[in-house]
Amino acid sequence: MEEELLPLDLQRFDGKLIADQRAASLAVFEDHNGQRKLLVMSVNKKPIEEELGIDLLYWDQVHDAFTFVQYKRLERADSGDENGSYEWVYRRKNEIEKQLNLMPKGREVPKKAADWRAFDTPFWFKFVRGDAGRKLDGKTLKGMYVSADWMRLAMTDSTFKVGPRGGFRVTYKNTKYLLRGVFAQLISRGFIGTASTRSQAFRKAMQNLGADRELIIAIKTEWQEDTEREPAPVSSDAPSPALPF
Repeated sequence: MEEELLPLDLQRFDGKLIADQRAASLAVFEDHNGQRKLLVMSVNKKPIEEELGIDLLYWDQVHDAFTFVQYKRLERADSGDENGSYEWVYRRKNEIEKQLNLMPKGREVPKKAADWRAFDTPFWFKFVRGDAGRKLDGKTLKGMYVSADWMRLAMTDSTFKVGPRGGFRVTYKNTKYLLRGVFAQLISRGFIGTASTRSQAFRKAMQNLGADRELIIAIKTEWQEDTEREPAPVSSDAPSPALPF
């Protein structure tokens, strides 16, 4: 089950930042000078997961950006070739469709350089091999990080149709993905995640760890709209926003 993998990624990131686990579902990562850089939270079984279709969230406090990740466990299966080899696959199409429907699609148009992101969506899937927890290091578990926007396109064409009967399979061969090192760098450097307007809105939901379902739904509805509202000005001298943990 994916639940077995989440705690392992909660405790590690890029092998450089130092983890301080504050609770079973919350860890803060700092640099060697003790400066807070990144907050990681498991929201599995919480209202945030049920409304947004995610398991883990990253809050890059340097760039004030939230990145959301849904975990999927890959299973070992026969590849179907003549050599009798195997591959790691994910077959539950309905689960991916369900979570994609929960993830907002609205794009936040940047109005300043600090809000520019390399990907329009802050939502990602992570496909992890079932045996990924056997070899651990200071980095997140090895796996495929896949943009939710790309997944939506792939789910509507023949990308995941395999074999003469067109069975559904997500594999390393038919997926466009990022590896863990690249994904960690994109988070650390502010290339992915929410920008200022949406980050500010999501921090409101985070004040009580996302227990306010109505607030989450309101934020989700707002994100679905393609808005071009001017974000509130942020002073470069302003301290990093804080949450009560």
